[in-house]
Formats: sequence, C-alpha cells, structure tokens
Amino acid sequence: MRYFSELQLAIDYSNPTNLLFASDVKKIAGNVTKRFFVFKDIEEFEQYIQSQAKAGYGNHFYEIIDGVQRIYLDIDIPISDVTFPADEAITDLIQYIKQTPPYLNTRIHTYTSHRANKLSYHIILADVFAHDQTQCKLRVQELLNDYEDKLQLKPYIDMRVYRRHQHFRLLGASKSGVDNVKVPWENTPNDLAESLISRDHHGNESAVILDYIVTDDMDINYYISKLPKSKSLPAKMDFDYEEYESDDEYEN
Repeated sequence: MRYFSELQLAIDYSNPTNLLFASDVKKIAGNVTKRFFVFKDIEEFEQYIQSQAKAGYGNHFYEIIDGVQRIYLDIDIPISDVTFPADEAITDLIQYIKQTPPYLNTRIHTYTSHRANKLSYHIILADVFAHDQTQCKLRVQELLNDYEDKLQLKPYIDMRVYRRHQHFRLLGASKSGVDNVKVPWENTPNDLAESLISRDHHGNESAVILDYIVTDDMDINYYISKLPKSKSLPAKMDFDYEEYESDDEYEN
C-alpha cells in the first residue's frame, strides 16, 4: 500500500490491477483534506481498514471511478420532499431496469447511506459496463427518458456524478464528520468487491459492454462489444438531455 497527497501522483504510481481509492483525512486544525491510496488488492485494503479500526480511526474511503465502469445511479431525496414511499419507488425503478433490454434480468446491487435530512440510494448494474463516464451518463439518461414513472424520482437522480476520477463512497464507509455509513439494501450482498463500480469486467461471462456513437444531429447509436445470447438491443435511440443539478458535492 502507498498513499499520496495528490491524485496524479497516485495515478502515476498505480497499475491497472491496483485499487485506487481516496480518503477523507482530518487535519489537526479540524479541516478535512484528501489522501490518495494505491492498494494491491481487496485483501490488502481490508487488512488496512481493520488495522485502522483497531487504532480508533473511521472508514472514510471513496472509490475513484475512471475508464470502464458499471452503469450506476445516485439518488438523493431530501427528507422534506419525501411525500411518496421512497423504498417502493426505488424497487419499482429496479424492476423496470431488469425488464429493459439490454439489462434483462441483470444483477442489480443497491446500497443506502441515509442520514437525518436525506435519503440516499446507490444503484449499480452489476453486469453492464460503459467504456467511460460519458457513456455511462448517456445510458442513465436513456433509462430516464423511457421510464414512465420517472417524475417521482427523476428530480433526485444526481447527473453530476458522471465525471472523470469521480469519488464514490465505498461500502462500509461514511463521509468524515457524518454518521451515514453506506450499507447494502435488501438482498444486495455485503461484499466490497461486488460493490465496486470500476470492478474489472474480464472473466464476467454475463458482462455487457455498451459503446455509443454520437452523430452530428445528436442522435445516439450504440452497439455492444459483448452481449449474451439471451439479451437483445434496439438499433437506435434518441435522448432527452435535461439534467437535474443537486446541491450536494460531487463526491458521494
């Protein structure tokens, strides 16, 4: 394990088989800064977390997302806006995704990190990958365009999280100074490796990798690099580029 004060230094040191994480670090003056870690594998990270817990330190780690990544959604609902059954709306959205090509019956992992003033859900499509953050965002926009019941949840889906080197909180972690640990929801396994968005797709026989080609008229044609025989995909789809800007910071 190595850590650095700058992200680029960690990137330069790491290789494709390493895990690149960030952590909140509280300085003596009380302000919080970031430290960037390179771990050899999950086992090395978990050993480090255990040693930190014994020393009385919390887990405030984030995955740094870049390159090939699972399709994911970040949903934050202020408690003041909860005028509908949020859990039921999340379940309906998950069922809708599972019935939509090319996601038919894909495994979906869901996590929560609620706090007193906000409900927070992370939804990860375990077997569907995009080549980068731009294509991941386009795929989520397509899902929202087609989702008939989107009006309940759409204002709370944060479209700002699809950025290069996006920080996304790890399973079992909380933000520094906030007691909102990220935990699995319902039938999602309590498995750190399975929760990673940048998880390697190689060796996953169910993996679907989606590519997009944007034409001059902003229509988006997409093709599939790898697709199981049980799944199919229409040839073309148009997109609505409306976005919701939340007040939360870019890391989640």
